[in-house]
Amino acid sequence: MFRERLLKKYQNLAAINQAWGTAFPSLEAVTPPQRPDTSQAWVDFQEHRVWAQLDFAAFVTQTLHAYDPNHLVVWSLPFWGSPVCAANWWSWPGSTDILMRHGIDFGGGAHRMAIPRDVAESSGKSANALCMPPDYNPDYVQMMFQLAAGRSGLSHVCIGGTPDHTYYQGAANSTLGWKRKEPIYTASRNLNQLVRTLGRTFLLSKQRPPQVGVYQSEKTLDLNGIENRKINGIFLLLEDLNVDYRVFSESGIHRISEFPVVIIGPFARCFSEPEAQGFRNYVEKGGHLIFVRGAAEADGRNVTVGSPGFGLEELVGSKQAADMGGVKLLKGSSGEDFPVMLAVSTREVQPDVEIVAQTTDGKPVVTERNAGKGRVLYVGADLGSIYQSSWTQDFAGIDRTDSQVIDDNAFGSWFRPDTAGRQAVALQGHRTWAQLVSRFLRDAGAYSSVTMQGVTDAIGAVRAKSFRQGNDYWVGFANRVVQKGMDHKSSPPDQYHILISNLRCTVRVDADVKPTAAYILPMNRLSGEQQTAMPEPLALTAGANAVSLTLPRLEGIAAVLLTNEYEPLVGISADHYHVLPGEVVRLKGRIINTTRRPFDATLSADAAAPLAVVEKPFKVSLRPGAAQEVSFSAAVPPDAAPGHLLVQIVAERPGAQPRVSPSLELEVQSAVEIDVLNADRTIMPATDRDHSLRISGICRVRPDDFDLTVEVKTPEEFSATPRQFKLKADASGSIAAEAELKDEGGASRVAEGEVTIQGTVRGLPFQKKLPIRLARGTVAYEEFLAVKSHSSGVEGGKTRLIALENEKIKANFIPGAGVLYDLVLRETNNDVLVKGEYPYGFVLYAWGGWLGGGFAQVRREARRDRARIKDSRRKARYHEGDA
Repeated sequence: MFRERLLKKYQNLAAINQAWGTAFPSLEAVTPPQRPDTSQAWVDFQEHRVWAQLDFAAFVTQTLHAYDPNHLVVWSLPFWGSPVCAANWWSWPGSTDILMRHGIDFGGGAHRMAIPRDVAESSGKSANALCMPPDYNPDYVQMMFQLAAGRSGLSHVCIGGTPDHTYYQGAANSTLGWKRKEPIYTASRNLNQLVRTLGRTFLLSKQRPPQVGVYQSEKTLDLNGIENRKINGIFLLLEDLNVDYRVFSESGIHRISEFPVVIIGPFARCFSEPEAQGFRNYVEKGGHLIFVRGAAEADGRNVTVGSPGFGLEELVGSKQAADMGGVKLLKGSSGEDFPVMLAVSTREVQPDVEIVAQTTDGKPVVTERNAGKGRVLYVGADLGSIYQSSWTQDFAGIDRTDSQVIDDNAFGSWFRPDTAGRQAVALQGHRTWAQLVSRFLRDAGAYSSVTMQGVTDAIGAVRAKSFRQGNDYWVGFANRVVQKGMDHKSSPPDQYHILISNLRCTVRVDADVKPTAAYILPMNRLSGEQQTAMPEPLALTAGANAVSLTLPRLEGIAAVLLTNEYEPLVGISADHYHVLPGEVVRLKGRIINTTRRPFDATLSADAAAPLAVVEKPFKVSLRPGAAQEVSFSAAVPPDAAPGHLLVQIVAERPGAQPRVSPSLELEVQSAVEIDVLNADRTIMPATDRDHSLRISGICRVRPDDFDLTVEVKTPEEFSATPRQFKLKADASGSIAAEAELKDEGGASRVAEGEVTIQGTVRGLPFQKKLPIRLARGTVAYEEFLAVKSHSSGVEGGKTRLIALENEKIKANFIPGAGVLYDLVLRETNNDVLVKGEYPYGFVLYAWGGWLGGGFAQVRREARRDRARIKDSRRKARYHEGDA
């Protein structure tokens, strides 16, 4: 196919040889280059690889659509970062329904959100961001993902999993009935609730007018490759400044006049004269250009032509004097320090150039000059890599301990959060570079769509971004100021974050639509047992091209709706999160009339079975802007099983679609939970250091509301003392008891007994039976465990294993395959083989005999099984990441 396309492009073999500088005797002898270089052959091969990739994707998409026209096709866009990828994301909209890229994050993958988002918005397709599990990032980082990515919301590689997995645990424990991991479960769920509450306003909303364009060259990506940090750092800087930006490429260069400021850098290394002229015209007509070292240094074959080339030295007002390594610090014209890394380009400047920063021995590196009606800021250092090198999502890791320096560095001298004696994690990013870019943007008339008094001066302290859909705007907020030493997986938002109170915000609005009302959108706030997800009205002050409001409190994340008229907002609160069978939960519902007309509505509580709502629906009448609350109660049946139940408030109006509050979850807990320790392993009373049968648990009811008895049945030659006893709970509700197991002596033996716990809890019968295995000496027995024989299974089924065990070790074999599944040191209960559900380990073979070709047959089977095990290991490493 590659040769056919070459022939179509060049018409004949002689033209191919002339273009490539080769002497292939025939078309069949033509071979592509083996590694990146600056030849025309490499250009042609990369163009072919881009075409082949897109052609294959289009074929798959069209085939699926032919058989299922409504089937949505999602492609995870190809890897980005090296020239071997040939990953032209801007051409993908024609080959897929939904653009997606997995592995998103800010530290190294900001481009995986920004570029698919902008490709999607310019093409009319949808974009999605595939994240790590919900518990992997704090709530504010997930909100930042939501603001930076495409408008279809976030996806996760898994929502729940086993607690012992390194990465893919998720926000619910699959081994304990999907028990939620708070507080991160509710924090992550809030983002899904936000999408549900806003509906079309979220999904169809657009970013605000771009203030900065980042020019990323497709040719550079395909021929040279782009180091992620060189462009990611630029995105991180702009995100920290809360500036709306767009990424564009050669195919979108006609849009350059839309941007007050454009940034080019090493991610636009490969250039052409038409591009260079386009940028000259842009600046001549009043555009502002940030020109970062590495831009426009090579031609269309990636041959270096200058620093920069294409006559752009005149535009930036300087030419390179030297490529200087070992420089770690630049001094600004006002005495400020600019940290740098790698090499810098020192400059020979024109007379009209202003020197912004120079080396300590006076060699210019950062310059600025007027050009035509515009202005150019030249940065002779790798700004993206510099900014990313010390960027952290919560600004952790500063080395200085002086509190005033930390505060200044973290928040700016104008902003002080109310830490109330707590130490906030401080900013580590290079503020001087961000301040320089911020000042240049401000001078160019570029603005943030959302500014916050005080906080805006604290670079990156609060991420805020606004969107518009039709006549409505919505604004998302993410508080990145967190308390030192806190963990987002275990610390509630009010403890994890430093609270920002009375946050005064200004949101720019378009001349054709100026909102008159503002509302805090309902998000679930879990404080102890209290759950609240209520909408709140905000006072709004209108200006010429902006509106102002005050957010009363910002813990982790928040969202605000700006509107003239909207569908009614509905909220809910509950006085319990954990409930017991037989209890009653008190609920409140709130409705706000956000329309311009009075209406009548019916409010009801929609509770999942077996919850039973006591009250009948309420009828309410509301004038525009008015709010009303109603109360409900939901009863949990006495025999309700443990689990999670949803409840929400529904508002119905004649002739209108129902409006629904965010849903709250109630966790139904058992009145009594009891566990028998050591019941999951073989107990050898004669040799085990720990040979007691210990019973532990928790009682959540009054002591006189439960009456439970334990009976231990042992096989012959074993005994338990005591064999029968009552369970009691202490003042805190803890239950603890034990029975000593004894070995009466005899030959090697393994046998099963049983522990029975029965009685009544709150007058209802309770029974729990658990088998126990007792043994002496060296024994063999069967057991059935969840084992995956390959990596494609969703859940492992029960597999028959043969166990060999003595007082020192236990070995489990998969019969037939000859696989040693695990090898456990009994004293520590540690498995010395790889942990997991896959059958890796030693492979043992009974070689059979020589007669009848038995050895040859078994040898073939051995080769087959070894290949299967090797493939299983390879897939396991790929999928699990911890092999």
